[in-house]
Amino acid sequence: MSPLYLFFLVASAMAEDRHAVVYKSPTSMTAECQRYLGYPTAHPSEPHVPCQVACVALISRVWDNPLSDTRSVTSSRYIESDLAPKQYYERLQHCLAHVKQTVPQWDTCRRGAEIFNCINQSISGIHYDRAFFIPKTDLQHRQVLTDCIDFLQIPPQELDAILRQDFPNHPRGRCLLRCFLVREKLYSEAIGLAPFRVVVQLGDNLGHARSREDMRRCVHRLQRQYLDRCTLAARIAAECFGDLVWHLRFLLSDSSQREVLTRNVTSYL
Repeated sequence: MSPLYLFFLVASAMAEDRHAVVYKSPTSMTAECQRYLGYPTAHPSEPHVPCQVACVALISRVWDNPLSDTRSVTSSRYIESDLAPKQYYERLQHCLAHVKQTVPQWDTCRRGAEIFNCINQSISGIHYDRAFFIPKTDLQHRQVLTDCIDFLQIPPQELDAILRQDFPNHPRGRCLLRCFLVREKLYSEAIGLAPFRVVVQLGDNLGHARSREDMRRCVHRLQRQYLDRCTLAARIAAECFGDLVWHLRFLLSDSSQREVLTRNVTSYL
């Protein structure tokens, strides 16, 4: 085996691992945080050590610290509640609003503990050992976009044109959207739609089952039109996945990230 072939094989494996779908349980995330923070191993139901709760909330994507906000669709998966979803969500939002008013944003560990208390109110149990899909961060989305821009060899000038015309209206923009969906394992011709991952990634707070069913119907409607692969994927993203296209456009339009996104492509020109 040649050294060059081995290099590309290892690089491909590392890239695939970086963008693999990740599942974690509360128990595994607690152990992960204890390693990061240097605390003794303990079960997540035992008394919490300083900052452990905030760490778990960040790893699970339950809490977005820069925005000082929670993802209710993420937190609700880990618990069982006797309340109806809408009632639990309303009570959770009321509690979180109180935390924002009373706990300074700079006090990350205390705010994380209070948010955990909000999530745990009116629950009958926690799924400690069940693994759940962990949605990607904007930083990870940008890395996926960087890889796709590199794969498709889209130069900066063409990327500007894609942003001006919007993804679905530009031939290469449609292929960029398809690459993103496939790379994030939200959709592909091989596996079809991954509706639950899409709902969690988009942060839909209520009506998960209805949202998933609406997505399936939307995708099936487009599949019956016999579109080419890039057009089909782009229209699925634009018409079936809510604000996903708008959010990706925002990530690409961020001037502080443009040089990073196009650096690899520019080096080939």
